[in-house]
Amino acid sequence: MTTSANEGQFLNMLLKLINAKNTMEIGFYTGYSLLPLAFAIPEDGKILAMDINKENYELGLLVIRKDGVAHKIDFKEGLALPIVDQMIEDYVRYYRDFVLELNEALAVDPGIEICILPVGDGITLAIGSNEGLHFLLILYIKC
Repeated sequence: MTTSANEGQFLNMLLKLINAKNTMEIGFYTGYSLLPLAFAIPEDGKILAMDINKENYELGLLVIRKDGVAHKIDFKEGLALPIVDQMIEDYVRYYRDFVLELNEALAVDPGIEICILPVGDGITLAIGSNEGLHFLLILYIKC
């Protein structure tokens, strides 16, 4: 699977809007999708890039190096969950309650608007304000 130019441009803009410094990409084929992410984050930002096929990543690495963003990418070969599990013990337990609580809050709060965008495999945007704080939540899952 590859990322379309529109999808990459959209993700680049979203990362810039939220001033992201670090991000994660799970499954990226030759790494084309890493370029718009790398251009969006600051020089000291990092992308944790996980894929099961290092050979495909190495095909795109020439372009990534030529564009001067290779230093922002931390490539890990293998399945994502074991890699993330190494980073955060009890990963599922760590995030499960938060995700359930977030889903419940989004569903019942009349001050939150939810929009599903048909970009790639789907992006969910949730915007709102709570106790004077304004927020933008971006949920992006690429199948």
